[in-house]
Formats: sequence, C-alpha cells, structure tokens
Amino acid sequence: MRLDRATPVRIRLFHVPDCPLVDRVRATLRSSLAKTSAPVVVEEIEGSYPSPTLLIDGIDVTGRSPEPDASCRLDLPTEEQILTALSGWTDAQPATLPADQRLEPSDG
Repeated sequence: MRLDRATPVRIRLFHVPDCPLVDRVRATLRSSLAKTSAPVVVEEIEGSYPSPTLLIDGIDVTGRSPEPDASCRLDLPTEEQILTALSGWTDAQPATLPADQRLEPSDG
C-alpha cells in the first residue's frame, strides 16, 4: 500500500546467526519476487531477533505480532503471504502500523 510507485518496497529479513531456516525464507522470497514487478530493496539483518522474520515495509508478512527477543520461528512466510504483502505497493493509501508493532533495529 504505497503512495509513490517509484519508491521501492523495503523488505527486511531478520535472523540470528546460523539460523537453520533462513535459507527456506530466502528461497520463498526469491520465488515470490520473480512473480511480481514491484520495485524492491532487500536487506538482511543478523542479530538477536525472532528468526527468521520477514518484514515488508515494516510489517511482518505472517501477521504475527513482533517479539523483542531472539527465538526460533517455525511459522515461515509463505509465497502467498509475501505476494499479498507486495500487491499493496500499487494501492493508493500507505500502510500504517503503530510504532510499537514494528520490528526495527534501533538507530542509536
């Protein structure tokens, strides 16, 4: 859900070091991106996060509420969830989510 179609969709993949499931999420993401024309920027962030977590414009594509601590996630995003999240880039209204429901590393 984006106002400016020229602005790339920000995709962030959070994971702990050596996460055994991150490759599956990468593969699902690659497959999903091959099926869309949405302009995207993909970042991988390694650290102490629920792992793996895929955010599209700051929103967890699985619909799960963010958790602050590192943990192993078994609810991996599906291609359908990723494509649904990416389909919003052509909508007229920007997505909004309260700051306390976003999983973003602190800037300071």
